[in-house]
Amino acid sequence: MKLTVFGATGPSGQLLVNKALAAGHEVTAFARTPSKLTARAKKLHVVSGELTDPASIEKAVTGADVVISLLGPAGKSTGTPVADGMRLIVAVMEKHGVKPIEALGRKLDPNLHQAVTQLDHPEAQAGEVVQVLQTGYTIVQRLLRPA
Repeated sequence: MKLTVFGATGPSGQLLVNKALAAGHEVTAFARTPSKLTARAKKLHVVSGELTDPASIEKAVTGADVVISLLGPAGKSTGTPVADGMRLIVAVMEKHGVKPIEALGRKLDPNLHQAVTQLDHPEAQAGEVVQVLQTGYTIVQRLLRPA
């Protein structure tokens, strides 16, 4: 499996990269500072870039089966760099066919939705999704994660 990891140089990112490589996966690590990566392997590819650069994000995401974000704030960062970067990552993923599942107000589809509980709602029909706890995604009509 081909994984792309954003936040690969942090403690959790390093752990994930090492475990994925040990399991035989091909890993693309997106890093602002590649020298912080401790892993070295033939199946490790490093894309150096900033979260503000759509071209480097595109390079990291292209060909990936799975994209994982372990991004977190760095030191005394100001503004919303992680949230802004995630918006760019999602935009690039959508360009590659990953689409969020529109669940709210739709009839429950067990192929796309994972029901946690059933609620009575005065303005909803039976079987209609009235709350989404996490967004689900599909890629080229294949389920990645249910909503």
